[in-house]
Amino acid sequence: MIDRKNKRFYWLLHLCKVLAWPSWWIIYHRRYHYMPNAFRRAKIKGPGIVICNHNHWIEPPLIAYTFPFRTIVFIISNVLSTNWFGKWFFNQIGTVVINKKEFEWNNFKKIITMLKQGKLVLIFPEGIMNKSEQLVDFKEGLVTIAHLANVPIYPIYIANKHKPLRLQHIMLGETINLNQKYQQLNTQTCSAMTKLLWEYINIMKHQLESELHR
Repeated sequence: MIDRKNKRFYWLLHLCKVLAWPSWWIIYHRRYHYMPNAFRRAKIKGPGIVICNHNHWIEPPLIAYTFPFRTIVFIISNVLSTNWFGKWFFNQIGTVVINKKEFEWNNFKKIITMLKQGKLVLIFPEGIMNKSEQLVDFKEGLVTIAHLANVPIYPIYIANKHKPLRLQHIMLGETINLNQKYQQLNTQTCSAMTKLLWEYINIMKHQLESELHR
């Protein structure tokens, strides 16, 4: 059930999106590609987790503009918010700052709370900024959150060709609901769910690359 009473409006996030939209439309114009039965951006309602590959700082803004009328909760590393301004800014645009070296249960619960408030949460399942051409193994925390919050996952793959004034090619995949595929959450199902997501994103990657080489 969505908790609308305690739902916070992140005014700075939407203000930044509006002010930066013209320049982003020109400099980083987007073209969307679709897998069979892919979700449609305008039809996404309610909470969910967006997963995407991560090889450049540009992916979070691209995801924000992929869902222009939704509040996106960004999961970032604490190395990006080391001073007072960084902490204030990231808090105002709706982020959850995590320590990748040490598990923090409070942040884990905070993400689930935001999902219950109806927000979309962006998680980079590789857990790092991956500069290579291949996907690295996904972290299992993602599937734990998705399963406990019982929310759908919206997979996205962005082509690793981030140059100004060139099209940004974005592949949208099929909505995945892990709770419909796995009834229980344990070590074995966590591994199976994580593998399922990795394999699907990898299929999206190869499909997009194939379309771009035609």
